[in-house]
Parts: sequence; C-alpha cells; structure tokens
Amino acid sequence: MTLRNTPGVVGCVIYTGHDTKIQMNNAKAKYKSSKIMKKTNLQVIYIFIADMLISAISAAFGAYW
Repeated sequence: MTLRNTPGVVGCVIYTGHDTKIQMNNAKAKYKSSKIMKKTNLQVIYIFIADMLISAISAAFGAYW
C-alpha cells in the first residue's frame, strides 16, 4: 500500500470504550411493547391482586362461619 501525492500522514487513534461503533452494535436490542400491552399487563396484575384479596376475605369468613 502506498500514498500518492502526499509526503506523509499524521493520525491519531482514540479508544472510546463502550461508545465505539462495534460495541454499540453488539448490544442486544431493546424489547418493544405497545401501550395496549403495557395496559393489559397492568390490568392482569390488578386482577391478580383483587383475586388474592377476595380469596383471603372468603377464607377468613369461611373459617369464622
């Protein structure tokens, strides 16, 4: 490999760690979720909590009766 029309070259290489292009492309893709999916997941959690509360109240009432 030769340089043409140039007597010399000056260069500087800087290591930037995790900000290099290779490191940034090597990261795993973020999981994308829609607003509807987030709302549905939250509603499932609310239903689970409500079900646990109703079950606990029913069990306490059944034990008392």
